Amino acid sequence: LSKDKSDELAFTRANLQMSLGIVHSKQEGSDFSDVKAYYESSLSILEKINNQEDLGVQNLKGKIMSNMGRLLFENEEIEKSLKFFQDALKIAENTEDRLAEGMRLGNLARAYGKLNELEKAIIHFENADFVLRHSNNIIERIYLLNDFGKFYDVLCDDREKAKEQFEQVALLCRKIDYEVPDNVTAFLNNQEVEDEES
Repeated sequence: LSKDKSDELAFTRANLQMSLGIVHSKQEGSDFSDVKAYYESSLSILEKINNQEDLGVQNLKGKIMSNMGRLLFENEEIEKSLKFFQDALKIAENTEDRLAEGMRLGNLARAYGKLNELEKAIIHFENADFVLRHSNNIIERIYLLNDFGKFYDVLCDDREKAKEQFEQVALLCRKIDYEVPDNVTAFLNNQEVEDEES
């Protein structure tokens, strides 16, 4: 960040507002409008910084937009969440933050799935997996592939494709000695029973 003290102060305040929003969102019974206000305040503060191209400013803006998108998504404002996810994705691509890019592609995939835009969802899930595979973040891939499996199972009614995703999840979990999610274990065990019966 520039040596301008007012920029440094604004950056710190924006980061604090975002952090307060995150903490508030995790509290039981948190109010959607309060959390949204923290994120909006944080974005507004960032806009006052002179050096908008600063990597730290860009990364923080991407995080805030991603958090705002998730907040809107969780409150069933899916169309609105898309804009924030798309803007956050552009920032991750521009700053070459591959982990953030993969996670934001995953957020877009989930949103498109929720809107029943299945082809767009599949493309975004596949792109997210590709990017996360190359970012070497196995935990985020586990979360993504688990959601991709649920997507195929529930929205596409394609148990074979779901099985492929869930098998990947189980394999990755074993690779890092991470507990396989219950839904994956249940699905794969049920699939084995179905295969034996046919």
